[in-house]
Amino acid sequence: QEALLWHSLDHPNVLPFIGIDSEMLSRNRVCLVSPWMDNGNLRAYVTKNSLSNSDCDGLLLDVAAGLEYLHENGIVHGHLRGANILISDDWHACICDFGLANFADPLIDSNSSIVVDRVGSVPWMAPELLRSSHDDVYSYPTFASDVYAFGCVCHQEKSI
Repeated sequence: QEALLWHSLDHPNVLPFIGIDSEMLSRNRVCLVSPWMDNGNLRAYVTKNSLSNSDCDGLLLDVAAGLEYLHENGIVHGHLRGANILISDDWHACICDFGLANFADPLIDSNSSIVVDRVGSVPWMAPELLRSSHDDVYSYPTFASDVYAFGCVCHQEKSI
């Protein structure tokens, strides 16, 4: 499901999908291929480099643009955090890791046999996700919980 969803995305602030390593498939393993990002993830990049406020804001605006694109296409990322945002060679932020991403409307993905479990990184999870039970409507990531996670990313990166 991650490969199918990721393959359908095309935006400058979403990590490009190159393909699947067929050699790994022959070993019953799936290896998704993307471009290598020498600058690493947002969290490590901001920690390691002394960024001006405007440079940090520029990276966060990139993340906002990528997240807006996902949401406009009905996709909830579900695991947004600094480690899941990579920095390109031309210093733009790209959202990655679509393993927990899903369509916001279950009717869009009604043929999927995959059940989305409530997982993620606690420091970036919206309070309603932490409080809810698995049968609760608030137990799965939403557009709103993605926005909450984005706010946590902004706070974390601006607090360094």
